[in-house]
Amino acid sequence: MTHLKTLAAPRSMKVPRRGKVYVLTPSPGPHAKSECLPLGTLLREYLGLAENRKEIKHILNNKQVLVDGRRVKNENYPLGLFDIIAIPEIDKVYMILVDHHGRLISKETTKKASEHKMCKLVNKTMVKGGKLQLNFYDGKNLLVDAKDSKKYEVGGTVVLKLPELKIVEFLPADVGKLAIVAKGRHAGKTGKIVSKTKSDLNLKSLTTLDCGGESVLTNTAYIYVINEKP
Repeated sequence: MTHLKTLAAPRSMKVPRRGKVYVLTPSPGPHAKSECLPLGTLLREYLGLAENRKEIKHILNNKQVLVDGRRVKNENYPLGLFDIIAIPEIDKVYMILVDHHGRLISKETTKKASEHKMCKLVNKTMVKGGKLQLNFYDGKNLLVDAKDSKKYEVGGTVVLKLPELKIVEFLPADVGKLAIVAKGRHAGKTGKIVSKTKSDLNLKSLTTLDCGGESVLTNTAYIYVINEKP
């Protein structure tokens, strides 16, 4: 199904629940349905670049939109946190962020900023040939030398150069690092990591952030380390 009723749309989508009956539904992909929005919804409801699906398809079929540096033609393509959307035809670049209600929003950014993407490292596995596979939150993965295993800690953020997906920098989730809360009651808040607790069999790991003087305690899985305020 390519669309669903607006009342049933995931809360991650910042779309009116009244007025329009239907909204596009995200295709299965790198982001969970509850944490993404379709590319067509961004073009129509968010940016106002199209009035209907015919115009959305015209824009995409003419290869006018890049997601993370690659052409995308699927109107239902799922966009998630920190995805970079470039529209060269109008010389605009946008980054997907999250607001204080946990909804995904688009923020215009610079062309220079669009050359890199921050990807949270969620897992790493050893593969044949003495290689280590880094698995990121958005479905991307990269192979690096196994000897670098300790360098890339799960929970940290890898800064990738687009579209080559070349590692530029690694940001560990250490005390003093800047991070943004992606989910929960504190979604959208940004601050420096003050402390972290280790998880055990009964409790999840918790992280405390200093968000401009406000102490915020949240699930460690909800935070994304960043190199600067987006």
